[in-house]
Amino acid sequence: RYLRGAWEIKPDDFQAGYEYAFALGKLNQPEEAQKVLEKMPPPTGPTLSAKFFALRATLAADRRHWAAASRLFAEAYRFAPDSFETYSSMMAATLQSQSLSGRQVTLSPPPHLSASQHYQLGLLFASGRAYQQAISEFREGLRLDPSDESAMFDLILSYQGAGEIQDAIKECQALLKRKPKAKFYATLAS
Repeated sequence: RYLRGAWEIKPDDFQAGYEYAFALGKLNQPEEAQKVLEKMPPPTGPTLSAKFFALRATLAADRRHWAAASRLFAEAYRFAPDSFETYSSMMAATLQSQSLSGRQVTLSPPPHLSASQHYQLGLLFASGRAYQQAISEFREGLRLDPSDESAMFDLILSYQGAGEIQDAIKECQALLKRKPKAKFYATLAS
């Protein structure tokens, strides 16, 4: 009630409208939130624009409008190219809206990601069967943290998913030399 009242008093106030739409989204009222966003003045500056488009994208994703969510997250990412959260949300929506299998992602992830963030992106791409992108992310994560057993294992599985069996075998053999474990032997056998 308070947020609605604040927005009704100042309908030209971007922050009041944003907060009201955000709260409606959290209350599982994405259609109402979208109506508020449509009535809001356009944001000024990259920070507010990124917030605006990310919220619109989140609302579209909540309604399972994946293509719209992907497009809107891409717009938010254009204003905040260092945002890992926006990039990963954009890729998740893109994977839901279409198959990336065999295609390259046109927008690069933010610079200076951690090994863990590359691993998260690798898992995201692998879950969407975008194995080439998953391989790239797992490799970059392993470059930053060569001891990450999970990333190495998921890299092997991504090679398998991509049909690159010789690379999967090579990576699995290298992993077995460092960490002889039953699950790695089982993967090599498969």
